[in-house]
Amino acid sequence: MTRTLLIVSALTYALLLFINWPQLSDPLIRHDDYPAFFGHAEAYYGKTLTEGRWLNYWWMSRETMWPANFAFLHYLLGWALFCAAVATSAFARDARLIYVALTAFLIALSPQAYLISAWFNTLGLGIWIVAIFAILTLYVGSRGARVLMLFFGPISMLAYTTYPLAMSALLFARHDTRRSIWDVLLLLLLLAVSMMLGLLIIYTLNYHYHGIFGLEIAEWRNPDPARGLADLWANAQIVLPFYLEEILTSMGFGIAWISAMNMFLLVAAMAILIQQRTLEPVYLLVGLAAAVGVLMANSLKEGVDIPMRAMFGAWVFFALILARAVFVLSQTGRAKPVLLGAAALTAFYTWQLQKSTWFYSEWLTGTRALAAQLPEDAEKFVIYGNLWALPGANEARIAHFYALSARLTQLTGLPGINCDDALVTCLDTPPFDIEAHDNKVLIRQVDGTVFLRMPVLEGDENGFLRKCMRCELDESASS
Repeated sequence: MTRTLLIVSALTYALLLFINWPQLSDPLIRHDDYPAFFGHAEAYYGKTLTEGRWLNYWWMSRETMWPANFAFLHYLLGWALFCAAVATSAFARDARLIYVALTAFLIALSPQAYLISAWFNTLGLGIWIVAIFAILTLYVGSRGARVLMLFFGPISMLAYTTYPLAMSALLFARHDTRRSIWDVLLLLLLLAVSMMLGLLIIYTLNYHYHGIFGLEIAEWRNPDPARGLADLWANAQIVLPFYLEEILTSMGFGIAWISAMNMFLLVAAMAILIQQRTLEPVYLLVGLAAAVGVLMANSLKEGVDIPMRAMFGAWVFFALILARAVFVLSQTGRAKPVLLGAAALTAFYTWQLQKSTWFYSEWLTGTRALAAQLPEDAEKFVIYGNLWALPGANEARIAHFYALSARLTQLTGLPGINCDDALVTCLDTPPFDIEAHDNKVLIRQVDGTVFLRMPVLEGDENGFLRKCMRCELDESASS
């Protein structure tokens, strides 16, 4: 088992490195991942109250921060180990290595997990909590794995609330489980207890440090908590159509026909597994339903949209269902064509993810070039204007003004601010007209301060779009 785990982990890690190789030396950091990169735990403290992310807060409070490329490689390794452990758990020891590796690949190619990986500095400890749990379950019995879930599940929620939903795959898909209807219900109860313990820990910490026993949902999410059946119905009419559409979109890498294809593959794979006349498909389908249902229930209760990256647990079960169906089909004497088809699907998913990685290249390259233009004797910088006019900003989905000022600080070591950020107070007087029109970045230095004026968006000569964007982003400044 150890040999299989090591080999499959190495192969999965190699696949993740291949997908992300354009940014391995300089990975994209999302604006709200920068507090973890810089070690600014105080800037993240609010999320302990609104999201219960205490583990992340403690992680970024450590004394020594890591370079971005090392932190990214560290995160990908933890994710690879988790994928390999889930795949190993789903097969008996005498299963051919190719089936285990294929399963790990399909799990690792989750588009939702790919989105989460952009917060690799923040989740650097959390992903390893998940990975360690996954590895430990391979060396204990089924009961031992369930006991571990009662410890690791709640702890993992202090990093990312939906981690237990993905971790439950180690229990639902375990090959040596003595399956029964009562047992699958017991597993559901175990998952529920694990998550309730996690919430109890979060609520207790929030009460101790914030004086509030619970979570205070951030205002920018526009929560509308349900207080009765009428409120639930009202939330359902607003949330469910959007939620279901987003589920399908995320399952298809943002492309409608791929979503349809994946839904067809899911139905076909379930039909194949059901023909075995075993309870395995019941376990996998119940795990999938739980991974979706828990998030949907919370969305209805609080009246908020759940980001699709939180749905990566559902993809884990989707991948397991596909992989197990491939294994069953291959046992009927059609191993070669079935494996070739599965390999083609894996290659297709890999291509889709790597295309996404290339969208970051122009932003990363352009900001490096911009940082290189700052004078060497500068002491700080001040930015004016709309950063969305910079090459690659829209393609990389840069979501906040802080993304540019933090990026320049990352590259130069200089402190700086963006004066279009509603949360920033600018006291420096720029040596240019901030409303002037230009199609390139203007850089001027006054003593030790460097002033940068961003180019105007095409069709935005009057600055309307810049001001409008600023108004829209004020509410999401803490997202």
